Amino acid sequence: MFKGLETIAILSQDNSAIAYTDGSSDRSLSNGGAGIILLLPDGNNYKHKINTGIIASNFTSELVAIREALLLYQQDPHVIDSTEGLVIFSDSKSAIEAIRNGETNISCDIITLLEQLHN
Repeated sequence: MFKGLETIAILSQDNSAIAYTDGSSDRSLSNGGAGIILLLPDGNNYKHKINTGIIASNFTSELVAIREALLLYQQDPHVIDSTEGLVIFSDSKSAIEAIRNGETNISCDIITLLEQLHN
């Protein structure tokens, strides 16, 4: 547990925005959702939830949460101008791997958003 806290402390730079994301779905795949908490260095917080709806698996909901965190960060120019970057924390190893490999349409969207942030 302490190693996880150390990792969070190392990755959380003083002037970075931090997003915690999560997504889930019920067993019938009829009631999925995703949520984001975006913490800004100035103390402001944004909370955002998304209904991922019918046929959304846990995996898809996790990817939607990551994509929405990037969109939430990018939508306010003041947020981008007042921070040195965005750190996203996700508990979904499969979502991270899908982004790394560009395996789905949503992960490709995420890659595009990340590239836009770096340009």
